[in-house]
Amino acid sequence: MAVEGSRVAALGDAEALRRQYGDRARLVDLRGRLVIPGLIDSHIHALRAGLTWTTDVHWENVASLQDGFALIRDACRARPPGTWVRVTGGWHFRQLREARLPTVDELTHVAPHHPVWVQHLYDAVVLNRAAMERLGPNGPSEGILRGFPDIWGYGSKLPRPALEEQIRGTQAFLHELNRYGLTALIDAGGFGQEWPRDYAAIEFLYRSRQLSARVFWWMYPPRGQERESIETFLGQVQRDPDNLWYRPLGIGEQPYHPVFDGDGLASPPPVFSADTLAGWHALVQQILAAGWRLTVHACRNQTAKQLLASWEALAKEWPLEDRRLSFNHLEDVDGETVTRLQAIGAGIAIQHRAAYWNLDAFRNPQQAQHAPPLRMLWESRIPLGAGTDAAIATHYNPFHVLSWMVTGRAVGHPVRHEEHLTREEALTLYTSGSAWFSQSEHLLGRLAVGRPADFAILNQNYFTVPEDTIRDLYAVATWVDGRPVFWDASHITIPGL
Repeated sequence: MAVEGSRVAALGDAEALRRQYGDRARLVDLRGRLVIPGLIDSHIHALRAGLTWTTDVHWENVASLQDGFALIRDACRARPPGTWVRVTGGWHFRQLREARLPTVDELTHVAPHHPVWVQHLYDAVVLNRAAMERLGPNGPSEGILRGFPDIWGYGSKLPRPALEEQIRGTQAFLHELNRYGLTALIDAGGFGQEWPRDYAAIEFLYRSRQLSARVFWWMYPPRGQERESIETFLGQVQRDPDNLWYRPLGIGEQPYHPVFDGDGLASPPPVFSADTLAGWHALVQQILAAGWRLTVHACRNQTAKQLLASWEALAKEWPLEDRRLSFNHLEDVDGETVTRLQAIGAGIAIQHRAAYWNLDAFRNPQQAQHAPPLRMLWESRIPLGAGTDAAIATHYNPFHVLSWMVTGRAVGHPVRHEEHLTREEALTLYTSGSAWFSQSEHLLGRLAVGRPADFAILNQNYFTVPEDTIRDLYAVATWVDGRPVFWDASHITIPGL
């Protein structure tokens, strides 16, 4: 492959390219390693994660509680007493040798003079006694927070890093994603991430040309202020369809919080009132009339069926194929809903979230074998993108998702997913499939002459390594727009760098 400037200039036999370019080219010897198109995460909470990335403690890759405690001790030594120390998700207790959460007493022993917050996905937060005292008499008396409302309610009160630290954290997290071959992402917004306040760090990196990955983003309106914040967005933000570095896509992933259906499949699916659906319809109409797009969190098929009626009605007023409306997650989607989505040109962004759930999140173990129904979705030919939903609900490593799609092996339970994809199919979803959701599949997601040179060089061959080791793959170098944004000098030499 030959790269000139930001684009792929030629593909073909190495010797023929050497003769064509001669001494004009810098030669990078890959030593037989596989090159893949840059990976694109179609649903990740990267901007929120970046705000605290350099101040958080990371348990994503720890193998035992003792390893995790050592990281907390290190953080305490580097910070004044009384400073919060936070572990904010992305790990599962089953990855630990002890296969359990830490206790209040353990965290107190590890960090007697620092308030400590250890979050396990969106399930629970374990505090030490210093944190319990800091949260006051209205905090959890036993030192454990459980469930989405309490976790976000108390978490929103914790101190926020200054803007300079948010910039460092966002840049560091993007570089961490580059380590795994990621070249572009679609940011889903999320609880605790306010527009425009929490976009200052990523805006700075974009305007100072320091982005190491392409960022497409959805604006997430605050709960209870949806209409006002959406009106402000529609009035202030301009569509920028040709911007491949930093582009707003529209409103999501919760345009209208009354139709939020949570996570998990065990409880009965929600049935929305006529008033709720009328409010939903009015908001969707407002967004579409302004020429924007939207994406929606929907864990349950029943949720999608109710919300789709509005899209179908509005499709009679506007052709929606070019809007590329989408649902995220849909772990129990069925063929009828897929057919309805296809009729209006909509898609589904899927993740390996269900692989992190405990079995009590499903109605029965058999449901875990098809959550979501990957094979049915692939064969339906509906637009599909792959992603992580990181960095709290899951690990941010894209090879964990690829491994799950190919092997079916879960993290949070022993049931194996049965609707596997081939390696090629899975990689397609993480490249050109995900590019569809940013309306950039004509430029991103494939290596072809004239397209941007976004690619990753892997440590081993994704197509030939044993299935059980796909999750252990990583990039030895990652290029975005024709320039290396990450490389490991112990594996690869880039002339002039």
